[in-house]
Amino acid sequence: AAARGPVEGSTWGAYRVNLGPHDRPPFLGEPTFPPGPWEPAGYRQVARYHSALMDSADQIERTADRARRLEAEGFVVRDLDGIGGFDAALPLLHGIVGRAFAGAFSYTPLDLPGFRALYGPLRDQVDPALVLTAFSPDDRPVGFCLNIGDLLHPERREFVVKTLAVEPAWGGRGIGSWLTARS
Repeated sequence: AAARGPVEGSTWGAYRVNLGPHDRPPFLGEPTFPPGPWEPAGYRQVARYHSALMDSADQIERTADRARRLEAEGFVVRDLDGIGGFDAALPLLHGIVGRAFAGAFSYTPLDLPGFRALYGPLRDQVDPALVLTAFSPDDRPVGFCLNIGDLLHPERREFVVKTLAVEPAWGGRGIGSWLTARS
């Protein structure tokens, strides 16, 4: 038998601990569970994640060639208003996330009503210009990037990439980094 911790064992909930470094206060949505109670109880690390602070100008510069190539191929990016607003976007985003994360560690499927319940509270926290969807040359949605301003530290003028997902068939083309650079 195996037990997984901390707390919730799904990517839809809080399921990670923060091992540091702790030189900055946590950003909005970053796990704050300490590893203390888990390791002495015999739990061992089975997966890792990484948060990174990036300079927007550097990201834009690093992806400029990729952006030009994708745009020349006919890919386009639309913001939340360009795809009909928050409510219209949720089914589209739900589909992309379900396919993109299906093989991810600790992923469990979430139906559309559950997805709406989870993401619905974000409606008033998102800037429509920071929720971007990439469309293929034949106008199919192939990826999205949902960003939220760091409401815990507004003085920093930073945003958090809450969800970044690319359809598996379109992976490896740089769509995800293009979307983050466009943010």
